[in-house]
Amino acid sequence: MARGVFSQSRNLGLFREAVCASFGVRHCFFVSSGRAAMTLILRSLMVLSNRRKTEVIVPSYTCYSVPASIRKAGLTVRVCDVDRVTFGYDLRRLERMDFSNVLCIVTSNLYGIPDDLSAIERIATRNGILLIDDAAQCMGGRMDGRFAGTFGDAGLFSLDKGKNITTIEGGIIVTRFDGMADALRIECERLPGSDLTRCAVNFLKMILYAAFLRPGLYWIPNRLPFLGLGTTVYTEEYPVEKYQAFLAGLGVRLLERLREINLVRMGNAQFLLKELKGTPFLVIPEVPENTSPVFLRFPVRILDEERRARCISELNRLEISASPSYPGAVNDLPAVRKDLSEEESLLPNGRALARQIVTLPTHPYVHHDDLVTMVDVLRRECA
Repeated sequence: MARGVFSQSRNLGLFREAVCASFGVRHCFFVSSGRAAMTLILRSLMVLSNRRKTEVIVPSYTCYSVPASIRKAGLTVRVCDVDRVTFGYDLRRLERMDFSNVLCIVTSNLYGIPDDLSAIERIATRNGILLIDDAAQCMGGRMDGRFAGTFGDAGLFSLDKGKNITTIEGGIIVTRFDGMADALRIECERLPGSDLTRCAVNFLKMILYAAFLRPGLYWIPNRLPFLGLGTTVYTEEYPVEKYQAFLAGLGVRLLERLREINLVRMGNAQFLLKELKGTPFLVIPEVPENTSPVFLRFPVRILDEERRARCISELNRLEISASPSYPGAVNDLPAVRKDLSEEESLLPNGRALARQIVTLPTHPYVHHDDLVTMVDVLRRECA
């Protein structure tokens, strides 16, 4: 880490080359966060489209940073309902939407489970609109042999805390297209850099986050509010800045281990899939065909809200970081709701997922005993 401070330019170049080689893309850009990456992509798409269209379609259940980034870019959020089984778009509803003023569609790939990206790409192409493949939670996941994040016109990965690999903060933008890259390059060159104080704070955050990842110490980072773990707040107030280049050395080393890290996550998820199958009041995820998920978290749906609350409480008491994920549907966010049609404001499936989903940790510090504890609690409380 210290060496990275003195070889920032070299490490950033190595990181860029590694990302392009790993995901088979021509161009790669680094910014301060996944949210900033989304904002910059949207600004670039507006320039390329001569600002003729102003609407962006998002799933009714996704990370709040997505609608916040759209509004921050000066665009309007449109909402399409999700499928309760796959958590991705309800494709039949998506196909029926009015695309006359739509700039682009944004995918979600929640919890490291790729959407049906091939189908979404076909819908976008058929309707002459653009596609942003948001793989903030799905670095390394594949659909039809292609990496999530590489579908459509541009994609992004997040390097924030809790992602497939983390440098504490940062976002990666990738694209295969030269014209898109030219527009992104102009936007990135305009970005301000971070001040020295923020760089020092991120250095400290990295040390603390690494020290307290082990399951027996989960409670420590969860009680350090400046780490921002496990919080979901809608806000359009976030910096859109250059990536802190001293973090790139860590990024290069972790990217080399991405496959190894994801294999552990997938193994942990397979254990949970097998052991939780058939549990009453509990629905395990169904993965689309031709998909290779990486399970950043393992999501389950608990159909009874009281049982769900007991599961979360008991797992956290036992120092397992169970999370209710996003607290509400995108169409219920006040900043979004005011611009929606009546039909979009009533979409039900995102609301249902917000009431039902619990996500469980899968990262390499989760041990077999932790997995057994998760299964025991969920079986007992959902019986």
